[in-house]
Amino acid sequence: MRGSYHPVGVRVQAVALMAQDFDIQRVEAITGMSSWTIKRWVKKAKERGFNPEIDQRILTEYVEDEPRSGRPKEVTQSIEESIISSVKKDHIGYFCLAHKDWTLEDWKNVIFTDETSVALSHRRGGIRIWRTKDEVNDPT
Repeated sequence: MRGSYHPVGVRVQAVALMAQDFDIQRVEAITGMSSWTIKRWVKKAKERGFNPEIDQRILTEYVEDEPRSGRPKEVTQSIEESIISSVKKDHIGYFCLAHKDWTLEDWKNVIFTDETSVALSHRRGGIRIWRTKDEVNDPT
């Protein structure tokens, strides 16, 4: 069948059966692949590093489709991030409107997921050192 797609599992099965010296007609009957396709996948698997004399395992990278050329993705990373951030803002806006009757104390208990950090006791990474008035600041 010209142009038919064979899943990776069927390709692995065909390569494995051929590595076990099965007759190509039998492999055709089992997998439903043409003899030309079977030979092509065995050749590609060997080109990609499959060697049944060293290791009988068949990795998926031996029989995966190659990357195809074509038009690249139109949405860039920056556009995607701006869309996601605007959707998040909409969700936050809807949440705020739904809870507009909350008091200030209620809102102090809310942490939105896009906030980078939360400051407890109003200190951000500072270290408090207690000294007596007679101690000298030792920078070491």
